[in-house]
Amino acid sequence: MTHAIDHTSTTTTRTINYVITDGDSTKAPAPTTQTMSWNVTTDEVTGTSYASPAGAYLAVTGPAVEGYTADNTVAAEVPAPTLTSRLANTTATITYHTDDAALTVHYVDDGTGEQVGSTTLTGTVDGTGTYKVTAPAHYVLADGQAASVDYTFATDDTDDITVHLTHAIDHTTTTTTRTVNYVFAGSNQQAADSVTQTLTWDVLTDEVTGQQQFVPVGEYAAVQSPTVHGYTANGNAALAAVAATTTTPTNAADVTITYTANPATLTVHYVDDNTGEQVASATVDGVVDGMGTYTVQSPTGYVLASGQAASVAYTLTTDDTDDVTVHLNHAINYTTATTTRTVNYTINGQDAATNHAATQVPASVTQTVNWSVATDAVTGAIVATPQSDFAAVTSPALNGYTADGDAAAVTLGTITTDPTDATTTTINYTPDQEALTVHYVDDVTGEQVTSAVVNGVMDATGDYTVTVPQGYTLANGQAEIVSYQLTNDGTDDITVHLTHAIAHTTTTTTRTVNYVIADGDQSKAPAPTTQTMAWNVTTDEVTGTSFATPTEAYAAVTAPTVAGYTADGNVAAAVMAPTATSRLANTTTTVTYHADDAALTVHYVDDVTGEQVASATLHGKVDGQGQYTVSVPDHYALADGQAAELAYTFTNDGNDDLTVHLTHAIDRSTATTTRTITYVMDNGDTAKAPQVVTQTATWNVATDAVTGTSVATATGYYAAVDSPAVAGYTASGNVAAGTLGAVAADQLANTNTTVHYTADAASLNVTYVDDVTGATLSSTTLTGTTDGTGTYTVTVPANYELADGQSSSVNYTFAPNTDNDITIHLTHAVNHSTATTTRTIHYVIAGGDTTKAPADQTQTITWNVTTDAVTGTSYATAQDAYGAVTAPTVAGYTADHDTDAQVMGPVAADALADTTTTVTYTPDDANITVTYVDDAENGQTVETQSLQGTVDGQGTYTVTVPGGYQLVEGQSRSVNYTFATDDSDNITVHLTHHMTAGTATTTRTINYVVDGGGAPAPASVTQTAIYGTTTDDVTGLTTATTDGTYGAVVTPALAGYTADQTQVAAATPDYTAGDTSVTVHYTANPEQLHVRYVDDVTGAT
Repeated sequence: MTHAIDHTSTTTTRTINYVITDGDSTKAPAPTTQTMSWNVTTDEVTGTSYASPAGAYLAVTGPAVEGYTADNTVAAEVPAPTLTSRLANTTATITYHTDDAALTVHYVDDGTGEQVGSTTLTGTVDGTGTYKVTAPAHYVLADGQAASVDYTFATDDTDDITVHLTHAIDHTTTTTTRTVNYVFAGSNQQAADSVTQTLTWDVLTDEVTGQQQFVPVGEYAAVQSPTVHGYTANGNAALAAVAATTTTPTNAADVTITYTANPATLTVHYVDDNTGEQVASATVDGVVDGMGTYTVQSPTGYVLASGQAASVAYTLTTDDTDDVTVHLNHAINYTTATTTRTVNYTINGQDAATNHAATQVPASVTQTVNWSVATDAVTGAIVATPQSDFAAVTSPALNGYTADGDAAAVTLGTITTDPTDATTTTINYTPDQEALTVHYVDDVTGEQVTSAVVNGVMDATGDYTVTVPQGYTLANGQAEIVSYQLTNDGTDDITVHLTHAIAHTTTTTTRTVNYVIADGDQSKAPAPTTQTMAWNVTTDEVTGTSFATPTEAYAAVTAPTVAGYTADGNVAAAVMAPTATSRLANTTTTVTYHADDAALTVHYVDDVTGEQVASATLHGKVDGQGQYTVSVPDHYALADGQAAELAYTFTNDGNDDLTVHLTHAIDRSTATTTRTITYVMDNGDTAKAPQVVTQTATWNVATDAVTGTSVATATGYYAAVDSPAVAGYTASGNVAAGTLGAVAADQLANTNTTVHYTADAASLNVTYVDDVTGATLSSTTLTGTTDGTGTYTVTVPANYELADGQSSSVNYTFAPNTDNDITIHLTHAVNHSTATTTRTIHYVIAGGDTTKAPADQTQTITWNVTTDAVTGTSYATAQDAYGAVTAPTVAGYTADHDTDAQVMGPVAADALADTTTTVTYTPDDANITVTYVDDAENGQTVETQSLQGTVDGQGTYTVTVPGGYQLVEGQSRSVNYTFATDDSDNITVHLTHHMTAGTATTTRTINYVVDGGGAPAPASVTQTAIYGTTTDDVTGLTTATTDGTYGAVVTPALAGYTADQTQVAAATPDYTAGDTSVTVHYTANPEQLHVRYVDDVTGAT
């Protein structure tokens, strides 16, 4: 007997409580209660009761509470079987703590609606506080804006605070002026004292935008013009009203009242100082007291006379006392001229264009002479002086030619007409007599065979026809006609290349192959073989030497086959080398045959199998004879009729082999075999298999002594055996009786028979359960057989993962009628990823050079994102914050603010977004210094001016040239500028001194003095030099230059006197030396006289 067992069930619960410890406890979720069933078995005899869990408590994750984070989860719980009396309900607690939170205080400009600043307050969700507002610089609180604001932290931006601001206004004043000036028309001369009026303005400045409004207090009053004697004003200064403006007011435009004088005219008279006559005139119009500088315009052909200024100051009057006289001299134009003499060269009177030989003619020589030419611009008179002569030219040497002379020198003198080119000179060359040699060369020996001579003149050309000597022919590449040109250095010789003529014939030779049998029947020797070979014969017709070249080779000859004999070799192919024809000859060769070795085989044949079981070999020569004695192998006997002696003869074809016929010997014995029956559980419990059964059989065995083959004959059989019954399994069948017949002994073997038992079919269910919701997700069925085991590998559904304690593989065993189902516990997978957001700080330049705006700065925050793979719910938590950014420094600009740091709180992932903020730069005030520098005085500063504006502001400065100066070459009258933050924008205006052109003269007077005064001296000679003058209008210094000279003056002859210099040499005038003089002294020559006494009576001396 056994105890009766009572089966019942019961339940227990696990309650999950949710607690918020540091926040709003009213937001705690309601408790969660889990129920679990237990199977209870009670021993009805002892009363002992045990409970086994029918499931498990699923894992619990705290419900989401916005703004709070649970600090733990409750794990799944699989209780162990226990006494029923120990069953009890349990509780667990999940605690929530508030999340960090932040809110942003937005400072908003109510005038623009834009945010001008912000700050971030941090705390925890549902935390409270009071924010004290601090207005940013240049702002005040807008009407109705409280100075403090209460707040409560939330999970989103609904807790943000907006502070409303308006712009602060600054009140100041400024002034402007209007000046009334009184001037004479056409000059800067003041006609009366200026009047300056002042106007006051109220200035209202917006401290945020910097924008200003200017309101005038009053207006500019009208001003009556004063009376100036002799001049008439063009009006009075009128009343000027001005309106309010948003730009900085500037001084009103000056009012200028102009006084105009009466008209007046003066006359300019141009006078030729050489003739005293007026040659031109001009008038200057203006007004009385009008002043100016008249720039003299010299008439064509004239220059200003010495002392005549190039510009004349004047003041207009009412009469002709203001007329101007300009003194002129004749202009002398100094120029140069060039003349040439050409020396040409020809050959036989021809140049390169008409005679090919003339290509060697020397290049023409062109000689050049420069002339100084002085021309009176009024009269046109000319004096030309050569600066050199035409030198002699030596004719160049021309190889192979003779010139007919050289070009002689030509002497030139002063002329009073325009210079012209000299006559061309021609030098002619005639060619010299020349000859060349023709060399005939044997290319075979390198020796000359013969030669010929060709005569002519230098550079003469022609074609030479080759004459080939007997026994020769032209070498490859040798032309029959050769062009030549005669030279005088042997380089024109001709070489004719020859080679020997060759005669071509043919001839033949033979090779005979003989066959000999050395130790046999000579009648069996093969017939001889004869081969013929052709030769090409070439004969040198010069030397008579003859060579033969084979056109083929003697082919290899294979010795013919002779049965039973072997040749001592084959005849190899013979390739013949070229040789002298006299050495050609017929040849013979011999092949010898010898008898072959011979052998026969004695074959021992098993007549039972027909196979050879042994053999022996006998050796000799073909046709040799003998007697063989049989030797019976072990385990054999001679077959009936087999002789013990056999006669044989050797052949060469295998027909001489011997065969010995044998039969087998037989041995007798016995043997036993067994049959074993094995019982196997194919797919179940092997311990349940029945015991093995073994049966025995006896056999008579006959063994062949040769092959070892045995034949066994059974004396009985194996009895039939029924398979034992095994509960729960089915045998594959019973084992039948085994009948045994005669078999080969080596086939005797113990046998095995296997009876297979197959278990019944079985199955179990696998169920997948979502522990979060308790829902069944899917199920599958596993099939097998009773007692079959296995391991089930869990396939986790997409977006799930195994619950705590759930193995990824579950072992199982199939059993009939047993509840062995498997439950797989799953929980939701959480995907972890990251995301980024950016805050872009955009920099803008307002009212300046926008290209200088700093590059935008982009800050990046990384967020950790957790996503419930089943529900798709996703939250993002910032891993860092946007750092504070100081606006980059931009030279010459001021940023309106820096960018504050920003801390981001947790948010739903789909709420992540990039943001942008803008920083604006405005240009600073700037100035430019304009410096006028004197380049003639190493950059000395003449004056400076200052321009005002803002950085990167642009404009064009118009240069005002100071008196006495002019702009240097390349200096523009207007200069574009851009205001910079340093002095790199300063402007330098380069000036040089203005030069006024004029003329001046000096003289050289040549005085002639007769020492002792014994005779009247020649009249003095006065020479005049004309200078071009340049006056520096800044320094007043004048410089003078001249292209003329004081010409040489030949001293006049004075009878009876000798001058101390035959001529006064030419001299270069020096303006700084002024007028000069030279004195030529005459000294009386020694003289004598004869006193003759005459007799007046006779008349005799």
